[in-house]
Amino acid sequence: MSEEMSSASCRLHDHEVALYTDFFKKADSNCDNCLSFQELEGLCQQLGFKLSRKELKKLFRALDVDGNKVISLDEFLNRMPNISNGQRTCAHLRQIFQTVDKNGDGYLTTEELYDVIMNSGRPFRMSMVEGVVEKLDKSGDGRLNYEEFLNVIDLA
Repeated sequence: MSEEMSSASCRLHDHEVALYTDFFKKADSNCDNCLSFQELEGLCQQLGFKLSRKELKKLFRALDVDGNKVISLDEFLNRMPNISNGQRTCAHLRQIFQTVDKNGDGYLTTEELYDVIMNSGRPFRMSMVEGVVEKLDKSGDGRLNYEEFLNVIDLA
């Protein structure tokens, strides 16, 4: 283990190192043990981070400590402890949204929400889910976008 990796390991729990390493390896589409800009962009989307192109470029430069235009696993792990709890929570919620959004259209239908609730083992009637969607659906289109979905989380 390199000195950099050792430093990151001191600030991350073992399960976090394993988790981030797994994310890194899955994002490394060409298996060169480094992340390109495009691979980092895909990883951020997969993890639920919604970044502008400018923010993504800034993140890439911050992660690429040695300036070689790719991000090594060591560089990646060393940056992970610097992600705020708020950023982690936001990304986690976006991941949940993307998981529930089965058709990937960026909206949650009453059917998608109902399926998740029923799979959790909670006894809910479809009419109850429809009532929640109706109450939180600010746009009136019968489905929830991400911002409206956050209000479902507040109700839980």
